[in-house]
Amino acid sequence: WSDYYVGKRQEFFYALLFDGLLTGNDRGLFDLKSYAKVTLRKKLLAERQYRLTSVLKDAATGIKLADRTVTLYKKRSGKSWEVVRRERTNTKGLIRVRVAGKNNTKFKVAWKPTKADRAEYTRSQSRIVTL
Repeated sequence: WSDYYVGKRQEFFYALLFDGLLTGNDRGLFDLKSYAKVTLRKKLLAERQYRLTSVLKDAATGIKLADRTVTLYKKRSGKSWEVVRRERTNTKGLIRVRVAGKNNTKFKVAWKPTKADRAEYTRSQSRIVTL
C-alpha cells in the first residue's frame, strides 16, 4: 500500500478493502477513487484550422480508457465556457477533433464518469489550450 500512498505523519492503516478501495485508518474511513488523466494537444492544420487531440487514461496504471464520453469546451475572450461537442474515445482512449478558432480562444476537455465508472474514478479535466 505504501507504494501508492505515502500517508500523513502519524497516520496508521488498520484495514484496506481493495474491491471498492475503502481504507480505514486512525483518522477515519475513506473511499478512495482513482484519477483519470485527460490530455489535450493542438496542431495547426491551416490558417485558423486546428486539430485537437485528447487522450483519456488511468493516471495510476496508464491504461487508456476506451469508449468513454468526453466533453470539449470552448471559451472566447470575455465569455464563459460553452460545450462544443461530446465525443466517445476510441479503443486507444483517443479523440481527434477539428476546430476553427480565432486567437486567444481557449479549449479544454473534461470527463465525468458514468454510473459504471463512478465507483472507481473521479471527474477529470485537461489543461487549457489557447489558440
